[in-house]
Amino acid sequence: MTNSTIRLLNHRGWRRTLPFALPLLLVALPGCKGGGGGGISIPSPDPIWPVNPPTPPPPAAPQNGAPAGTNGIGNVLFSQGIQDPAWATPLVAGRDATLRVFLAAPSANTLTPTVNVILRDATGTTVLNQNITAPGAGIPVTPLIGNFNDSWNLDIPGALVAPGTTLRASIVADAQSQGLTQLTWPASGLPKPLNVILAGNQLRLTLVPVTVNNPSGSGTITGQVLTPTRTLANWVTDIRRLYPLAAAASAIDVQVRPQAWASGLSITLDSSKDINVNAEGRSMVALRNALERERKATPGSAFRFYAGIFPFPAGGTVLGLGDFGTPGLDIDKSYLCLDKVPAGLDPSDTCTITLAHELGHTMGRRHSDCGGAAGVDPLAPASAYLGTWGLDIAAHKVMDRVPPVGVRDLNLSVRYVHEVREVDSWRRALQNRRCGS
Repeated sequence: MTNSTIRLLNHRGWRRTLPFALPLLLVALPGCKGGGGGGISIPSPDPIWPVNPPTPPPPAAPQNGAPAGTNGIGNVLFSQGIQDPAWATPLVAGRDATLRVFLAAPSANTLTPTVNVILRDATGTTVLNQNITAPGAGIPVTPLIGNFNDSWNLDIPGALVAPGTTLRASIVADAQSQGLTQLTWPASGLPKPLNVILAGNQLRLTLVPVTVNNPSGSGTITGQVLTPTRTLANWVTDIRRLYPLAAAASAIDVQVRPQAWASGLSITLDSSKDINVNAEGRSMVALRNALERERKATPGSAFRFYAGIFPFPAGGTVLGLGDFGTPGLDIDKSYLCLDKVPAGLDPSDTCTITLAHELGHTMGRRHSDCGGAAGVDPLAPASAYLGTWGLDIAAHKVMDRVPPVGVRDLNLSVRYVHEVREVDSWRRALQNRRCGS
């Protein structure tokens, strides 16, 4: 038996996920898991993001960027998406980062000190020596990690993030630093080594245009991969943002299969939303299984993931499907993703997020515990509360620790809520030295 998840739309247009427990229906090919007959058991669906979010637990106390009693530099965070004050999250070599220096003062003030940051490589050569001006008037008495403007911030290009790199921060001595006593970080004055690991193997991904029988007429329809407004780079945008990959283009080898794959199968529309007999889900499972057989029969694809880009039919409900793989084994490497955004969904929050989400399942990553999700990672934090803040490097926005949109800045969409959940798996994936979502 294997576990798969199907992402569905409900009647209000939000994403939903069905966990499937079923035997793989694969033909007997070398390296394939055996299939068998039997029924299909479909537990109750769980929303990736509920239409009515559950009542959250009481929010944790605000996370301070500097310890109590700080008079100067209290702490520094070096983040590529998630980091806590203890620097528990390893850094990926070659990936862009944001440096945040937290200053605190014992009382209200109007000081605007400048902070100097020095990075040195493994040979001791200075690769960055830069001053950061104050983000506003006055050093905070209690700087909060959740407030991006409470810290002195600097973007760090991925080329400078490498094993052996060290960091030192100091307050420039001038009139604006008068009365401050903690002028260097670390307090010892010795540079702090960055906990940098290599990004690992290149991610190899083939986008496969999938041709299926037209569910609402004669002939066939094919998933559209490349369009005048959607390039290969667009497709992997969220994979790059959510996965621990280096910034270099070569970190992902993404290709489009030149010829569409004629599956000979049909997507059976099922608007009943009755998950116990959902014919659409069953037809998508059959489509994924057939794509995996195609991948295994294709020379040179042993170490490539196949993303079948299927045509999202009018009235369809399935956004994507991925099998829960087993990390480190010769697992199935095929999954499915819709080719266009259904009405009612944010265009920036569907195709590329689904591509990244189902890839994570195929790599063996399970759901975070969000709103009663099924197939939950037993190590995932309850209600997806991370205990620390995420950071969108490109947008310079701090991402809330808690799921409900109501407690968030309104300009932070559901996209970022989803990313906060995924980034926890990113941290644990780094600690386990493997990618996941």
